[in-house]
Amino acid sequence: MEEISLVPYTDDLYELVYEMRKMAFYKYVKACYGWNEGEQRQRYADYIDRTHDDVRVIKMGEKNVGILVAYPRDNGKYFIETICLMPECRGKGIGTKILEDEIAAHGDRDIEIQHYKQNPAGGLYARLGFERVGETENHYQMERKAS
Repeated sequence: MEEISLVPYTDDLYELVYEMRKMAFYKYVKACYGWNEGEQRQRYADYIDRTHDDVRVIKMGEKNVGILVAYPRDNGKYFIETICLMPECRGKGIGTKILEDEIAAHGDRDIEIQHYKQNPAGGLYARLGFERVGETENHYQMERKAS
């Protein structure tokens, strides 16, 4: 496997990151809420405004293959808000490596993550030590206790 790295988000990646998020989450958002492109673009603009400094682009070699948004919360826990990969990059160990690196870097505190109920990524999170601690109508909330 080529080298996996994280690079900070820059505004010139705005459209690319939107398209990566759309490819990753479209079917879940559509099933839960319906997909309205204009509304999703506004939600994305708000999301980037809120998380700009916490967005990192996942690269495999020189290719942009996904995004990671993660940060410490006011409650002292670390929150992995978004991890998504381009469809052709899934199942290759990239997400596992990124999450293992995040756990190694932030495992001294509890780590939270959530996922759409229809998303099979919950199995990966469970294998990495996350346990389901709650749910909303559309999401499972998971947490990995500090080591």
